[in-house]
Amino acid sequence: VFRRLMTTMQRGDLAGDARFKGNLERGAHADELDAIIAAWTGAHDLETLEQLLHDSGVPASRIYTMADIFRDAHFAARGAIVDVRPPVAGIFASLYGRGPFRKAIHCPSGDSVPDSPFSVPGIGCPSN
Repeated sequence: VFRRLMTTMQRGDLAGDARFKGNLERGAHADELDAIIAAWTGAHDLETLEQLLHDSGVPASRIYTMADIFRDAHFAARGAIVDVRPPVAGIFASLYGRGPFRKAIHCPSGDSVPDSPFSVPGIGCPSN
């Protein structure tokens, strides 16, 4: 992976550099290596970086902001984002902070609503 990253960065010379020969050597020179990689990543926008790394077979992923998470259809499709209806405030979206995704609460009416860390039995049921 390191060699592919260095090739993608057009720094193949570093793949053969004794300071970065293996994990132990790279760890011993981590600050230097981090600065080199940071300079390269800082010269590209996120979408370009993702494409370059993906095309090169370098495992990488963006770090999602909360806005990214709430826009991501995969989170919504898996039920990870739900409307929570607390008894006093309005409706707000809640993102489950635990995995795997939790079970549903069964309401007296027979309906089910997703469980969340903030759930109170019966609160959030369609009849409430």
